Amino acid sequence: NLLKELRTKCLDRNNKALPLSPFPFLVGLLSAEDSRAKSDFIDQLRVYGFPGQVIFLPCQMQGENTLRDVVAGITELQKSGCDLIVLTRGGGSAADLRWFDSPEIAYAIAQAKVPILAAIGHHEDVCVAEEICFQREKTPTAAADFIISHFQKTRERLDQLSLVLDKTLNDRVKLFDAYLLQLLERMRAHYITAAN
Repeated sequence: NLLKELRTKCLDRNNKALPLSPFPFLVGLLSAEDSRAKSDFIDQLRVYGFPGQVIFLPCQMQGENTLRDVVAGITELQKSGCDLIVLTRGGGSAADLRWFDSPEIAYAIAQAKVPILAAIGHHEDVCVAEEICFQREKTPTAAADFIISHFQKTRERLDQLSLVLDKTLNDRVKLFDAYLLQLLERMRAHYITAAN
């Protein structure tokens, strides 16, 4: 069993443990050229005003060339400096999913230095690639939603930090004002004493 082999080698959680950029502006996309999966993913990002860029690499998502295309695509997108790679395909027979249970794709994901988001297909079937990737989503649209949601959470954290910083600065300014006032009072008292 491939999953057992990966767990024995402690490779099954490699991709999950990678840090995801707070703002993944450069997203790599591996999918079939004219697929519904590709258009659904890109359209959903566009609807929500994704501020980044998508680098699309066409891949066979079923058949003999799937292994070669996906492994090469993961390698190529890492070289392109992507913050996140999305591996997605549309529907198809359960038999088509077997390519994503292959050692070639599993090891490419386990050894990747970039988080991989997988939306490979069937709701009831989970393939090895989905088990070991950074994050699994059920559909290409859900994968796009995950990215948008990640941006929103980062913005919210920045807003909260901004409020904390603003309050801290205001508190420091008040302390400094109080210190200056005390200093002026002492100087005034000193001058009055010296004049007498």
